[in-house]
Amino acid sequence: MLVAYYPFNGNAIDESGNGNDGTVYGATLTSDRFGNDNSAYYFDGEEDYITIGENVKPPFPVSISSWIYLNEIKIECIIRNDKVDSGSYRYGLAIYIMSDGKIKAVYYEGFSASWNRLGKESNDSIATIGGWHHYLVVFAEHMNIKLYWDGTEIEGEYDGTGSGMSYSSDIGTIGHFKTNTGPPPNRYFNGSIDDIRVYERVLSEDEINALYIEGNPSFVDELKQCTSNLKIYPNPFSSETSINFSNPNNSNYKLSIFNISGNKVFEMDNIKSDKIEFKRGNLPEGVYMIELKGEKVFRSKIVVK
Repeated sequence: MLVAYYPFNGNAIDESGNGNDGTVYGATLTSDRFGNDNSAYYFDGEEDYITIGENVKPPFPVSISSWIYLNEIKIECIIRNDKVDSGSYRYGLAIYIMSDGKIKAVYYEGFSASWNRLGKESNDSIATIGGWHHYLVVFAEHMNIKLYWDGTEIEGEYDGTGSGMSYSSDIGTIGHFKTNTGPPPNRYFNGSIDDIRVYERVLSEDEINALYIEGNPSFVDELKQCTSNLKIYPNPFSSETSINFSNPNNSNYKLSIFNISGNKVFEMDNIKSDKIEFKRGNLPEGVYMIELKGEKVFRSKIVVK
């Protein structure tokens, strides 16, 4: 289940349909990783943040996906769905960048002691200043947190002893670590954030790769260059689809289909027409890359639903 989705297309509306709209405080619209104006939010690292209400609080398992652009490496929070109150009681879950460039995800048990939480921090410094990066965390259950950076799982170590996660009735925030007595200044995010998604489930490896690949500008640019003479309809499809491409000389082409891990899952050769009726067969649901190679090379994305 998708609990909240913030594509930041000119506003902080939750486009999951669940009504968890954000309220913007200081953050300003900026260009996203594709160069689209007013399609991400810029946070100045001082007083900018977005509140996301009190209902973005799913139980385990939880997956959080985000795209971030860092202007500074320090302890800064991308999203936290609850608070630390005036008595230092900690609630909810959060994902961070640390001062040494490591990435960290934490869930809190609802107590004041710092060890009453469980965090997982990457072994190596991952984050860098400049450039858009995909940062995703899966909170599967107690002692089962997975960190992903640009589609790759990152090894890390656990700290703390928290045995579960607790929520309060307070709001969550994007771009800073909220407390009832005012957030520490060095917890504000400095940079740009886009496309935050919160799921009440564990995302599969294929889904995680799809979120990274589909949101990667270089992948999108490649598709734009290769699809001008390639038409696929319907797409997405459930049983079969038509693949039409330019082949005026009836040249010999080979069709290959790859899953998002790069493994070839289908192949057909000796194609000399300009149309292929492709049947799904036993192909699982998911996102795939198709390649037609012959006199020219055509590539595109297909989605099996």
